[in-house]
Amino acid sequence: MKILLFVCALVFALSGTALAEELKIRNAWVDESSPGQDTASIQFVITSKKDAKLVEVASGMSKNVEIHHMETDGATMTMQKLNELDLPAKTPVAFDENGLHLMLIGLRKPLEVGHKLPFALTVKFADGKTTLLRVLATIKPRDKEKRTDL
Repeated sequence: MKILLFVCALVFALSGTALAEELKIRNAWVDESSPGQDTASIQFVITSKKDAKLVEVASGMSKNVEIHHMETDGATMTMQKLNELDLPAKTPVAFDENGLHLMLIGLRKPLEVGHKLPFALTVKFADGKTTLLRVLATIKPRDKEKRTDL
């Protein structure tokens, strides 16, 4: 019985790893926070090898994390919370300052340069299988002149 449980656990763990290999995250980062700031925006690029949907986001560094889409119409900017987001196969989807981003709401502690911000993405593939992808975002200086990546 113990061997059967071990084999089942191993198969489950390896299947999650295989699904995670279907996804690629690049350039995950977030600005350092200012004193009293309780929100932040995570930037990154995600590419899925197969059609999928981003269905859940989370981070222990904040009370809540939401997928947001921002649009500008002239002088008016609107932000909309999305419940899920399509990830078309082999198409990079950018989360950046000009459109999509992950919004951390209710920061539990300040975001300090040199540290990493952990977050998790739950992705559901078109075949119904899901995977949890754990990511570390670099915390960068808010002052663009102090950055080495520009």
